[in-house]
Amino acid sequence: MVSQTEKRIEKILKERNIKYDIFEHDPVYTCEQHVKVMHLSSEAGVKSLIFKTQEGRFILVLSLGNKKVDEKKISRIENTKSIKLAEPKEVLKIAGCPVGCVPPFGYIKRIKTYLDKDLLSSEYIYFNPGSHFKTLKIKSSDLLKIVKPEVF
Repeated sequence: MVSQTEKRIEKILKERNIKYDIFEHDPVYTCEQHVKVMHLSSEAGVKSLIFKTQEGRFILVLSLGNKKVDEKKISRIENTKSIKLAEPKEVLKIAGCPVGCVPPFGYIKRIKTYLDKDLLSSEYIYFNPGSHFKTLKIKSSDLLKIVKPEVF
């Protein structure tokens, strides 16, 4: 079954003539599982996390799957006292999919996005397109053609 989020992502990729590969696999719920199932280097997997600022704004942070997000740094950049991970029900409403398969783009409403520059160190990146059972592969440079992030 193809989710609405996955349909939006594939539509965006096709409209922008971005080449991609899609893989089906056993379900994965963490970046660590994703790396093992897909036999990836830990630098190739995208961690997409939705945070909520103290003021109630939602932001998306994209980083390497094996890297911890520096919440204090993102808080400073976002000019807020603190951020916390969005609740699972908020993630579902914003991303259209559950925690653990949040994609780096393809949302119904635009969300402010921050991208760790280290994510661009690999030629290709891999991410779940809103499904625990699928992975998309695109060039990391193509991500910047889709997402207009603030790079940190």
